[in-house]
Amino acid sequence: MTEAGRALEPPRRGIRAPAVQDRKGDDQSAARRSASPMDQPSVLTVRSRAAAPAGALHRALTDPDAVRSWLTDQADIDLAQGRYGFWGRHAPDGDRPRQRLLEHRPDRLLRFAWDLKSGPVTVTVRLEPRDHDDTEITVTHEPRPPAGTPGGNVPYYFWDLAVDNLVNLVEGRRLAPRFEPGPVTDGRARAQVTIDAAPGDVYASLIEAGPLSEWTGGTASVEPWVGGRYDFGWDHGPGDILLLDPGRALAYTWTYPDTPETVVRWELADLDGATQVMVVHGRFDDADLATDFQGGWQAYLRAIKRLHERGHAWNEAEVR
Repeated sequence: MTEAGRALEPPRRGIRAPAVQDRKGDDQSAARRSASPMDQPSVLTVRSRAAAPAGALHRALTDPDAVRSWLTDQADIDLAQGRYGFWGRHAPDGDRPRQRLLEHRPDRLLRFAWDLKSGPVTVTVRLEPRDHDDTEITVTHEPRPPAGTPGGNVPYYFWDLAVDNLVNLVEGRRLAPRFEPGPVTDGRARAQVTIDAAPGDVYASLIEAGPLSEWTGGTASVEPWVGGRYDFGWDHGPGDILLLDPGRALAYTWTYPDTPETVVRWELADLDGATQVMVVHGRFDDADLATDFQGGWQAYLRAIKRLHERGHAWNEAEVR
């Protein structure tokens, strides 16, 4: 059995790419190497900025109907009664509400304990007003489990999507699909998203080295023909192109240490000028590894969506 936490790494810093920085090394060296699993629990911080006042974000965080739209299926929130809970299929360990409200300051701070199966954590959401009615959002999740343990990347995958969808909601954009924690039982990791951009533009971000480098955080290179090399610039990952259908589909092999070769297939469909993107990564013989890759592909699809819809407005993430 391989380690689930060592799978498709969280998006790393590229030209504009989101980052999960290992504080044991500088940003430049971290961008050049594969992120190695950390042996000890750590603190995860995810930051973003919304073109909306803090009050709008506070309402989205504390209104149960809003929370059910952008975060999870179920929510039980009554701040006056000291309740802040969410659960359902889109939440880690979502069999029941596991949260307990610790602190609340209107339009500024929300802090709650979360009794996850891997151990108790504390989550803090801070809202800081900035210029032009913008608001900076900072989420900390402490402790984050070691990345080399099963589910070690789940907090990053969950909060990266949560912060993205929170910003999408208050800025009036189409929401991304909510987090899918798995498990994967058929050997195929799947993720999908709808991007408000034309299929040709989205396809270009898969096949042209410049935009591909932006959302993968590597130095990508592509030989755009069947049999050509497809490379993120990592020490593992894509290999040979198996299928090219411009504007519609792409498939390539994928290699990973100590595992059989797998295949990644992308499919794009026009939705009245927007693009539905589906990625299926198949032929896994390890369910834990497939589940972790599924979370990773969800994160990368959101990175592509951000690239097309928000430009430079990337989430920033760090682990220390």
